[in-house]
Amino acid sequence: MTRKNPAAVALGKRGGRALLKERGPEYFAELQAKRKTNAGGRPSIYGPLVEHLSSPVYAKRVKITLTRSVIDDLGGKSFPRLAWNDPAWWSQSDSRQYRTLLKAGWKAHTDSKTLFEDGEITFVRVKK
Repeated sequence: MTRKNPAAVALGKRGGRALLKERGPEYFAELQAKRKTNAGGRPSIYGPLVEHLSSPVYAKRVKITLTRSVIDDLGGKSFPRLAWNDPAWWSQSDSRQYRTLLKAGWKAHTDSKTLFEDGEITFVRVKK
């Protein structure tokens, strides 16, 4: 059973209007800004991969192939198991990983053989 934080429960009961009166609209604007930059939440596991691909070393490259061990070592956290079991995981246009890579100017291109047998993923630069 999940234990709820008593302070969060009390705050939730008061509702947004009471908080608005107490803290003002700036408080909610600050929260929204943190959500957009992920500064107030969990760090993204995709951030280190994007930083790696955006490094000056790869500035002129249009294609980069990375191994699973390199990708997992970048952030200190492993990617979900599905990332290594299903090539479609990297190319689902409605997924966070796809949007994050695309925003950084990259797209993952992989197939079953390279992903399963070789443990490699190729990233291709896309035009912004």
